[in-house]
Amino acid sequence: MIFKALPERYSQHYKDTSLKESFKFLCFGHITIFMLAFFSLLFDYVGMPFEPNQEAYNVAYYIALGFQVFLLIYLKKQFIPIKAMTWLAGAVIYYVIITLTILDIENENGVLAYGLLCIFMSIKMQFNEMDVLTILVAPLIVVNIALFYLYEEPTTIYLVEIILITMMAVILAITSERYRRKNFLNWLQLQETIGLLEANKQELSDLNNSLESRVIERTQALEEAQEQLYIDANLDHLTRLPNRRRLTKVAEEIIQGAASAGEQVAFFFIDLDRFKEINDTLGHKLGDELLCEIADRLVAHLADTDVVARVSGDEFIIIVPSVGSQPLLVEKAKFIQNKISDCVLIAGNEIYMSASIGISLYPDHGKSLDGLQKRADAAMYEVKNSGKNNFCIFDKAIEEKVERAARLERDLRGALDRNELYVVYQPKVHLATQKYCGAEALIRWEHPDLGFISPIEFIPLAEEAGLIDRIGDYVLLDSIEMLKVLNFKKDEPFSIAINMSPLQLERENCLDSINRPILHSGLSASRFEFELTESAMLKTNETHSFEILKTLRRQGYRINIDDFGTGYSSLSYLQMLPVDVVKIDQSFVRDLTEKAANKVIVESVIKIAATMDLTVVAEGVETKEICDYLTSLGCELAQGYFFSKPISSKELKELLSPPHGAG
Repeated sequence: MIFKALPERYSQHYKDTSLKESFKFLCFGHITIFMLAFFSLLFDYVGMPFEPNQEAYNVAYYIALGFQVFLLIYLKKQFIPIKAMTWLAGAVIYYVIITLTILDIENENGVLAYGLLCIFMSIKMQFNEMDVLTILVAPLIVVNIALFYLYEEPTTIYLVEIILITMMAVILAITSERYRRKNFLNWLQLQETIGLLEANKQELSDLNNSLESRVIERTQALEEAQEQLYIDANLDHLTRLPNRRRLTKVAEEIIQGAASAGEQVAFFFIDLDRFKEINDTLGHKLGDELLCEIADRLVAHLADTDVVARVSGDEFIIIVPSVGSQPLLVEKAKFIQNKISDCVLIAGNEIYMSASIGISLYPDHGKSLDGLQKRADAAMYEVKNSGKNNFCIFDKAIEEKVERAARLERDLRGALDRNELYVVYQPKVHLATQKYCGAEALIRWEHPDLGFISPIEFIPLAEEAGLIDRIGDYVLLDSIEMLKVLNFKKDEPFSIAINMSPLQLERENCLDSINRPILHSGLSASRFEFELTESAMLKTNETHSFEILKTLRRQGYRINIDDFGTGYSSLSYLQMLPVDVVKIDQSFVRDLTEKAANKVIVESVIKIAATMDLTVVAEGVETKEICDYLTSLGCELAQGYFFSKPISSKELKELLSPPHGAG
């Protein structure tokens, strides 16, 4: 047999096919019939108690057919579960008709009807290749019925059936063999495919492991990315303290808890003093290390319940829940100041820092982080304006100042358009000749409701609001018109000094905004002086602004350093600055004849300036005694109420009418 010629894995497949099972079923069903008939004949020959007859054979045949129906239904459900109901219905029809026909064997119409039905069902079943059993059994049943009809002797029928069964078995075996041969190549190809898959099993396993590893790596990378996103979103990248976003969430939770418990919460707004100078002198890297050191100190020495956050470059916020009494609050502020002011050693540099601290309280000064931070910030600026390195608790007076500043800033935006700003001029006198040789242009603001607003108050607001460029342009244009009106001859020494903000020097078109109107006017650059305070001049050193000053000086403009002596610079530092004129601050001049220290300072400035070929202007001269003393020291120029207060352009024109004398 072909089963033995095939490998075990192939022959096993064919041993389990439905065709083989069908063959076994066919043989088993009909062998059952023959066994019953055989026993019937045996009983007849050996002389059993009952007499065999046609009815006995019929009963045996009925039993065999019924058993065959059972096997057919049972086995067919095993082979084709989907078509089990179809087989059941067909089997019932087959064997009901068989029974009726056998009971009435002489009914030719019944035999003919059963034969036609079997032929019809056989033709119908031919389209189902799995129903070979039906195709073979149905004709066999028809032959049995025909034989039964033609021959009344059972022995003849059984002999014919034996021959037919043998023929059917041979036909079934041949059909099965052809079926196996027909489908073997397809099955073999399928098995080869399975073999290839088994051969590639290790490769597939390796690929699966690789994919699992990549999934794990990607998952870890995703988790790390999510963690980094959280850090970036909630922590300061430098100090790893909570940032403003995280602080907002934490503050809300603390405020809610304090509201439920009826407790106070303190908000400390900390700004490091002169931190920009650290960055400029030691570099940003050391500046970053300094910030990290201060952050570590604050976290290490404050309570676990306190929250420390960095909200900007050199600004920190500390939230202290359950602050307690006012003395405890003051003690806490001093403790923070002391920790910040302790020496920091970075890259061999001993650095001593100080801080300006503003404090606000929940719920006294606000019920939201935004409001509390604004009030703590206002208190901090009060410290800045009062000399720095201190702390201040927000109060009503500060709130009034904040509200006034906010109103002035709003009103200042339209003040130029409403002609509320104007320029006055304070003359300068040449002490040796007592003649006017120049003037300083000063901006003034007359508020329609609040009256006169000092430049000390509104100039910082203009710088913060970005209005200082417009004000500077306005003063320059008014000074140009004033010089045109005065119409000095070329050989007459008279110039106007114009105050400048460091922010104007940072303007992109700073040089163009100065040169264009002056060139258009036809006036000489020597008629103009530009003044910066000593502290502002120190900030411009080795910066873009410093180069702007050097360029202006090369173009013929004079550069003045104003309020000299208040910025803690050394006299030797003057030679590094692009200046032509040194103006001694009025705080040294007013008490010149009464304070020996002031005499020493003024005398030293005049002498050193002379050796450096710098012109000295004394500000705040209010008495003849001071005027005479300055003259005796060799001071070249002076201005003050002794000569003239700041006056309008019309008054200046009248003052400078010939003979231009001050005495």
